[in-house]
Order: sequence, then C-alpha cells, then structure tokens
Amino acid sequence: MKRYILIFGLSLAFNVNAEIVTGEKCGDNCTWTFNTDTKELIISGTGEMSSFGAIDPENNGGWRTNAPWGTYAHQISKIRVQEGITSLGSYAFYNATAQSVELPSTLTSLGVTCTFQGARQLKDINIPQGVTIIPDSVFNSTNNLTSIVLPDSVTTLEYGAFNKDSECTNPLEIIISDHVTSVDEQAFRLIQNLTIYCTGDINVCKANVGENFADKVKQASKKQINGVTYVYDSKGKLVTTSGHRTEKRIYTIDEANRVAGTRNRISIKYR
Repeated sequence: MKRYILIFGLSLAFNVNAEIVTGEKCGDNCTWTFNTDTKELIISGTGEMSSFGAIDPENNGGWRTNAPWGTYAHQISKIRVQEGITSLGSYAFYNATAQSVELPSTLTSLGVTCTFQGARQLKDINIPQGVTIIPDSVFNSTNNLTSIVLPDSVTTLEYGAFNKDSECTNPLEIIISDHVTSVDEQAFRLIQNLTIYCTGDINVCKANVGENFADKVKQASKKQINGVTYVYDSKGKLVTTSGHRTEKRIYTIDEANRVAGTRNRISIKYR
C-alpha cells in the first residue's frame, strides 16, 4: 500500500474588517489594491507600469516611492504583480518593506532604475523568463536578499544591479547561465560575500563576468519541477530554490524525495 505525503497546500483567510485601498492608476492599463489586513499590494492590468521617483514627504529622512501606493510603502509585506503586466516602473517599490515579490510570466522588464532600491527586508523574488536586463541599481541596498536565480534570458547586469549597504555582511548567492555576456564592473558593489553559481559552461561564465568576479564563479546545475527551479552545486547539494507552486496535490514519498534530491532527503512525517 502506497503512503502519501502532502507537501504543498493552499489556505485562504478572509477578514471582514480588512480595508481594500485603491487609487489612481499606475499606468494606462495598470491598477492596484492594498489590503490593510494582509499588507499585500496587488498590481493588476496589462502592459507597462508608469515610472516614478523618490520623495521625502515629511522632510525627515523617510524616503519612499511617489507611486500611488506610496503612502503604504512602509507597511507592505508582500507584492504580487499579476499576469498581463509587462514592465515595472522605476522607483516603483523604493524603500518598500515587502519581504516577498511575485512577478508574472508576462513580465519582460524590471524598469530602468532603482525599482526595488532600499527594499531592505526583501528575501524572496522570482525573475521570470523573458527578462533580459537586470537594470541600474534595481536591487541596490536589498540587504536581506541572499539568493536569487536569474533565468537564461538574462544577458546584462548593469551598474549596481545587486548591491548591499557598506556595513552589511549578508552573503549573496546569484545563479546565472552562460548567456550573461555583459556585466558592469560595479554590478556587485559592496557585496562582501558573493558567490556566482553558473548553470552553463563555467569557463564561459568566468570570461563573461570579467576578471573582477571570475574567482567568485562556481559550477552548478538546475532543474524545474512544477514551476519551481532547484539549483544544485557541483557536489549535488541543493543551493536554493526559486518560484512558486500553484497546484495542490498529493505526492508519493518517492516523488517527494526526487524533488529534494538524493543528497537532500527531507524529514517526512507519514500519514
């Protein structure tokens, strides 16, 4: 008799006291809502998001985006950009307090500059296939972002694309392919503990990232299962995962261990 384990579930919660806030559009066909209970910002619509800037409304050092949800920038815990949006706006989430960001498969641009700059609590973000450039300072001062997987479509890392504050000692593990052919010499400014995992030809990766970062490159491999990318180092150890499962289903124990990998078998409670 087969034993099964549920390794993904879906839960829904509804609070009748929650306030759903909205306001002026964030693009020609871009709208937004903010849930004051769950602290989730949802961006909906089609096409491009407008570009924004940074303001200090009280003139006290409380800088934030001037996007229409800017009043709530220091309350946001999660950002979810829905299918249909094709680009983000510069400074859209500047100094936002979001810990996680979900981006749609329709997205091809992260904006021109500083889209997530100062999002110091950000830990989890998926970059969809189709994005080709990691723009200028887009992840500047994202101190808690310690691991990120770039899709094979990415070819360019611009100035300060990934950066941390000078006093920050948190590491960054970035997974790239050998398609990344243009890396600014300041793409990883002030990162004290950097590892670049290459999922393609490691010699090509070293040449492409340039001599500034060549010694940071290590060999890796990846596989995708149900929308999640699993990245392994050269010894078969799981480095990181990226993406979000969308389905609810029951896995056999053998399936669960195949997901984890033979070197990373998870502790399972049978039921």
